[in-house]
Amino acid sequence: AAEREVEAIGSLFPAERRVTLTGDRATESAFAKLEASGELERFRYIHFASHAFLSPRGSSLSGVVLAKGQDSAADDGIITAAEWPVYRLRSDLVVLSACDTGRGTLLAGEGVMGLPYALLQAGTRDVLLALWPVSDAAAADFMPRFYGRLRKGLPAPRALRETKLEMARSRGPHAAPAAWAAFVLHGVP
Repeated sequence: AAEREVEAIGSLFPAERRVTLTGDRATESAFAKLEASGELERFRYIHFASHAFLSPRGSSLSGVVLAKGQDSAADDGIITAAEWPVYRLRSDLVVLSACDTGRGTLLAGEGVMGLPYALLQAGTRDVLLALWPVSDAAAADFMPRFYGRLRKGLPAPRALRETKLEMARSRGPHAAPAAWAAFVLHGVP
């Protein structure tokens, strides 16, 4: 349901103000080209609907899984926590709609080391992540509702809260907290 999620979110924003990379086009090389051109810095929101993993060998090796590119031998299809700080993000929000993206090593005085810390180091203001596995269908239901609120001008913390309340009050298939409570916001106070 990741492609459906991305398309639903994309439809909320004008075509000339977004770049949508899905399927085989969603590669590490494509993302690096956006960085190299300076285009990446203009995006207010950056959304990944993907797989991710927490590395048992260290949180800096945890990563977001993209399609494997053919442009370069360096494009392994994974942007690790160690690689994120080389990107210049000026976004208000990066969303990692993927399982376990909010987990990592807890370091006293610093917080969770791993993807949350790496994305903040890369320059984004806030990061929305998941603390446990979330179903594709639940994320595809949740995320367009969340972005709809952002589009109306709500700040990310309020948009997240209101979306969670809407989901909890619904009688739909994703009303149970297991479907939406995993999403948490890390960011700059």
